[in-house]
Amino acid sequence: MKQQTPLYIAMTILILYSLAFPQEKIYQNLSINDCIKIAKENGKQKQIAESKINVSKSQLKQAESGRWPSLELTSKAFMQDEPQNFIFPSSNFVIPPIDFGMGPIQFPPITVPSQDVKLLDNKSIISDLTLTYPIFTGGKVSSIIKQVENSVLISQNNVALAETEITLNVKKAYFAVILTDQLLQIGTDAFERFEATYNLTESLYQTGSGTVNKIDFLKNKMSLESFRGIVSELKSKNEVAKSALKYYLGVDLESNISLKDKTLEFEYVIPNATETLDNLLTTNLHLQNLNIASNIYEAKIDEAQSDYYPSFALFGNYHRLDNSYEYGFATNENKNVFTLGLGLQLSLFNGFRTAGKVEENEAELRGIQLQKVFVEESLKMKLKQLVTELNKSEDKIVSSKEAMIAASENRDLNLRAYQNEIGEVADFIEAQIMEAFMMAQYQLSLYERADLKSQLESLLNKTN
Repeated sequence: MKQQTPLYIAMTILILYSLAFPQEKIYQNLSINDCIKIAKENGKQKQIAESKINVSKSQLKQAESGRWPSLELTSKAFMQDEPQNFIFPSSNFVIPPIDFGMGPIQFPPITVPSQDVKLLDNKSIISDLTLTYPIFTGGKVSSIIKQVENSVLISQNNVALAETEITLNVKKAYFAVILTDQLLQIGTDAFERFEATYNLTESLYQTGSGTVNKIDFLKNKMSLESFRGIVSELKSKNEVAKSALKYYLGVDLESNISLKDKTLEFEYVIPNATETLDNLLTTNLHLQNLNIASNIYEAKIDEAQSDYYPSFALFGNYHRLDNSYEYGFATNENKNVFTLGLGLQLSLFNGFRTAGKVEENEAELRGIQLQKVFVEESLKMKLKQLVTELNKSEDKIVSSKEAMIAASENRDLNLRAYQNEIGEVADFIEAQIMEAFMMAQYQLSLYERADLKSQLESLLNKTN
C-alpha cells in the first residue's frame, strides 16, 4: 500500500488539474458541412424553437381533454361551533265541534309551542364525486383542437427556420474566414515583396549609383509602411472572422479551429429564376406559416360561432355525508345520494359579444391573406434580385481574374525593368500595389458570389 501511495497522489493531482484547467478543444480541418452540423447541435436558437414544440404538444393534450369525460372528487371535513338545527314556529290547531248525539261539543284551540329540531351533528365530512361528459359543444372543442394542431405545425416550421438561419450564418462566417485568410496572404506576400524592394532601393540609394534618388527611396519606404499597417488590419479582420465563426458554431472562443477549404473558387450553376419560383412558393417556410395561420383563424371563427349553438353534456354525481347524527337531515337516505342527468347551456343574449368575436377573427384572417400576397411578391422580387446579382458576380469574377493576371504580368515586367535599372521605382511600386489590389478584388468577387449563393439557398430553405 505504501508503494502505491505516490501513484494515487499523482492520479489525484492529474484529475484535479484537468477539472480546474480543462483542455482546449481542437476543431481541425472542418468542412462547411462539419461546421453546419456542429452549429445545429450547439445552436441555442434551435433549442429554443424545439422547446416551443413541446409547449405546443402540451397545449394539444389540454385541448384534446375536452373530448373526454371529466371526473372530479371534492371532499371537505369541518367542525361547526354548534350543531345545525331547524326551529318549527309555534302554531294553533283548531278542533272543529264534534257531535256525539247530544249536540255539538266545542273544544278550545290547541297551541303547539315552537320546536328546536337538530339537523346535523357539528362534525361532518362532505364528499362529491362528479362525472361530466360533453355530448355536443357546437364545434367549440374540435375548433380549439384544430387551432393547437396548427400551432404545433408552426412550431415545427420554426425549428426548420432556425436551422436555415443557423446555416446561413455559418456559411457567411465560414466564407468570411476564407476571404480574410486569402486577403491576409495577399497582403503578407505584397508586404514581403515591398520589403525586398525597399532593401534593394535602400542599397542602390546608399551606394549612390545614381539610378535611385531620395524621392524614390522615400516613396518605397512610405509604401512599405502603408502595407505594414494593412497587414496588421487584415490580421485583426481575420481574427474577428474566426471569432464570429466560433460564435455561430457555439464553441468556446479560445478553441483552436482550422478549415478544410482554402479557396472560394468553386463551380456553381446559377438556377433559372422562373423555374425556381414555383419551388420557392411551395417550400418557403414563411409562406407555410401564413397558410397555417389562416387555418388557425378559420378555426377561431368556428370557435366563436359555436356560441350560437347549445351545448349538451351528461353529468352524474355521488354525494356522501359522514355525520354521527342519524336523524334530522342526517338520515341514511340523505347521506348517500346518486344523481344522473342531461345538462343544456345556450346563450340567449350576450350583448353581441359573439358577433364581435366572429368579426374580429374574420378581420384577422383577411389581414393574414393580404400579408401572404405581400410576402409572395417580396419573395419573387428577392429571388429575381439574387439571380441577377449572381449573374453579375460571375461577370465580375471573370473580369477581375483577367485583371489580376494582367496585373501580375505587369509587376513582373516592372520588376525586371527595375532590377536592370531601366524602369522607374514609382512604376514598380504602382505595379505592386495594382497587383495586390487586383488579387484582393478577385477574392472579393468570389466572396460576393459565395454570399449570394448562401442567401439564395437560405431563401429556398436549404439547410446544408
